[in-house]
Amino acid sequence: MRINPNSSIRSGYEFEDLFVMKLCLEWLKRPQLYKSIKIQNIPDEIDTSKFYLDDIVALGYTNNYYYQLKHKQNPDSDLWTFQTLLDKGEKDISLLGKWIRSLLALKEKNNIGHFITNGKPDTELKSCINNEKLDLLKLEKTYPEWYSNLSSYFNNRGEMQNFSNTFSFIFEHCSKEKFDKELRESYYSNLKVTKAGYDNLLIYIINQGGQKYPEELTLKKVKDHLEWFNPRPLKQNFEIPNDFELHDSEKHQQLLHDLKQKEGGIKIVIGKPGVGKSTYLSNLHAILNKDLGLLSIRHHYHLNPKDISYYERLEAQRAEEALKAEFIKLPNKILKALANKNLKHISLREIISHIASYHYCLGKAFILIIDGLDHVLRERKSEKELTDFLDQILFPQNGLWIILGTQELAVKYFQNAIYKKAPKKSWIEIKGLKIDSIYVNTRANIFSPWFGRPSFAGNLNDVITAHCHS
Repeated sequence: MRINPNSSIRSGYEFEDLFVMKLCLEWLKRPQLYKSIKIQNIPDEIDTSKFYLDDIVALGYTNNYYYQLKHKQNPDSDLWTFQTLLDKGEKDISLLGKWIRSLLALKEKNNIGHFITNGKPDTELKSCINNEKLDLLKLEKTYPEWYSNLSSYFNNRGEMQNFSNTFSFIFEHCSKEKFDKELRESYYSNLKVTKAGYDNLLIYIINQGGQKYPEELTLKKVKDHLEWFNPRPLKQNFEIPNDFELHDSEKHQQLLHDLKQKEGGIKIVIGKPGVGKSTYLSNLHAILNKDLGLLSIRHHYHLNPKDISYYERLEAQRAEEALKAEFIKLPNKILKALANKNLKHISLREIISHIASYHYCLGKAFILIIDGLDHVLRERKSEKELTDFLDQILFPQNGLWIILGTQELAVKYFQNAIYKKAPKKSWIEIKGLKIDSIYVNTRANIFSPWFGRPSFAGNLNDVITAHCHS
């Protein structure tokens, strides 16, 4: 069978493309590692005929990384030697000499070079490589001729030593097939990337490698081509009136006391329409986050009649996405490994459990507030949308308080876990303000122009008494 004359070239490009995928993987895990990645790039400051570390360039915040990759068709027999690296040949410059001059030509400091190959070094070369760096003392002592050849590219010993410290020789890299398999496994299992997403990014990299002017890879472009999940938030700022008053200060203080306990649990806030459940829970959310330093995350199934997202926020999948959008904003010290994963394929339950465990280790709990369960039943007219969402969040555990706000309508769909952790006698019923509070607020906000009229005070009291919730 005739040998494909282009197989060596094509294999080399495939090897380079996979290595770009590897750098992207590291970048996704550590977003502050690079600013950008460039393929087949020669810095503007360099004469194009004198730069040979151009296969891949990763520009970092601290260091810049230059990669030259060489793929061998027969790595077991076609060995790398001092001869192949340092022989100057007809052009009066060796392969290693080209890399040295390229690195020295860079004006920016903190440049690190890499030579990466699937090939093997012969015994002589291998003996002078220590922790992927060229051992100059060993080279000078054992192979003085090659040492002299190498030193001809430097102005002094210090420059030569600096090159040795900043240039790595990585031999015996795994085969392309094994490399691709390992990368896929890491993308799939560690970052929750789909096969389609991986293939999409790889195709993009392959295409850019063939362009006359390849695009600069940014982290956003990498995520976009991976079809990375970018959860859409929903507005959650339920407006709190300036004259808001607690329905029951004693119950409120007891609730705050309970929510400080790291063991967690479930709280039910129930009441009739219009008594102020959502307003109370919104105020509670603010107190927890701002005053008590506890993490509170919320989802309101209903904000107000003018809310343009009123219908989509009733869907279980959309509510889940909105919560993920809130979770992804949390600091990396809380999210840890989750911060750099594709959350689309990580369940809400897993995310909540992770955050609960983090807070429990700190000796406290985080609070998840879900308000307006009855709106799903009344306006979405779907029991399934409600129960599907509750299935995702209702798993009581240490480090998690779950607060559910609802009218009586949704109670029959509560799971047994709710009654175990929150017996009905412990539910907090919002009955509205007492007469004195309503009287003061009404006078202050509506009837202030008539203050001081003797007949008016008595009439107002009668009106309020007739219509308020006691």
